[in-house]
Amino acid sequence: MIGLGGDHVESRDGVRVAVNGKRIDEPYVMRDPLGSTGSPYEVTVPEGRLFLLGDNRPNANDSRYFLDEQSGSVAVSGVRGRVPEKPAATMAPLLLGALGALLTLVGAGLGIGGFIAGRRPGARMR
Repeated sequence: MIGLGGDHVESRDGVRVAVNGKRIDEPYVMRDPLGSTGSPYEVTVPEGRLFLLGDNRPNANDSRYFLDEQSGSVAVSGVRGRVPEKPAATMAPLLLGALGALLTLVGAGLGIGGFIAGRRPGARMR
C-alpha cells in the first residue's frame, strides 16, 4: 500500500515513487533485470481508497494499470487483512529459536560430561 485517500502519488520515471512530494525508499522492490521501466504516472488517491503497488513491479498488475478507474485505487472496505503495527509478533520466533539453541548446547554439554564421567577409570557404577 503506497497511498491513502488524499495522497498525491507520482513516478516521473516509472521506477522511483514519491508520495506527497517525498520520495520513498523501497529496498524490497524487485526490479526488472532487463532494465525496462514502467510508464510515468501521477494521481491523487480518492478519499476512502488505497493506491497499491506490487513488490515485483515488472510482473505486478497493480494500481498503475488501472489509472482510468478511480485513479487505480482500491476501496478501503475491500481490504481483508492488516499488517500489525507492533513488531512484537516477529520477535517471538527469534526468542524461541535462541532459547532452543541455548537448551541444545546445555543438553549436549551435559551429555558429553556424563559420557566422560562414566568412562573414567575407577568410576563406580551404582
